[in-house]
Amino acid sequence: MQTLYAYSLSEDKQIKDFEKVLFKSVEEVNEMYIWTLSLLDEVAEYVVIDAESRAAKYHSNRER
Repeated sequence: MQTLYAYSLSEDKQIKDFEKVLFKSVEEVNEMYIWTLSLLDEVAEYVVIDAESRAAKYHSNRER
């Protein structure tokens, strides 16, 4: 959005320069989206491991 706004205010309407910046911004957003999905997957894996660890501690304490 910033790139489009900058283009609309620019007196020099060289679209190639703005197009490069716009595509770079779109690529960065895509990379952040993939990173966020990866982070969610890692957090989910941690939650499972933590839950299993807590369950094992609970079960070992009950056996005593």
